[in-house]
Amino acid sequence: GVSFGFAAAGLVGLAVAPWLLVLAIAAHGVLDLLKHRGLGARVPTWYLVGCAAFDLAYAVWLATQHGGSFA
Repeated sequence: GVSFGFAAAGLVGLAVAPWLLVLAIAAHGVLDLLKHRGLGARVPTWYLVGCAAFDLAYAVWLATQHGGSFA
């Protein structure tokens, strides 16, 4: 399901379209925020907030690398 979608986007991003990798990482952060709002698996709040913050920060950082060619 969702995990397969993120894995597929990551692999396609690495091979063909780097912006897709950035998008998948950011989408994972958004998914974590939705879980924090009560949607999806129950995990500790500190984990969801930390994972979302890391994913979104990493996506922004990755998008700014290589002269912006990732975005």
